[in-house]
Amino acid sequence: MKNENLFHWIFGSGSSQSVELLGTGIHNEWLSFLYCYGIIGFVLYGALILNLFSYSSKTAKVCPSLASSCYMMAIFILVLSMVSTTYGGYVGLWLYGFWGFIESKKNLILEKKNNEIM
Repeated sequence: MKNENLFHWIFGSGSSQSVELLGTGIHNEWLSFLYCYGIIGFVLYGALILNLFSYSSKTAKVCPSLASSCYMMAIFILVLSMVSTTYGGYVGLWLYGFWGFIESKKNLILEKKNNEIM
């Protein structure tokens, strides 16, 4: 990796290219995004993780009963991304399903609050 040029560090080497370098995938999402998608991909992945915490914070303000679930999942994704591939595997399906459930639950709570006001 020392011999990689500036273009590689900015844009990366392409999806799943770590397999060619190491013979296996990188089992850390952060390093994988840095190698495969460069600094641009790494920053975008970091923005995604920050967005999860921002979403959790906004949800906690609107629906305090969902706060612990949202923060727990955001922390779970952050920790899991350090030791595994989160978004490409089966775990990702469960995580996406959970966020969808939280969003629908939040919408039901907001709808109920709006109906009580009217």
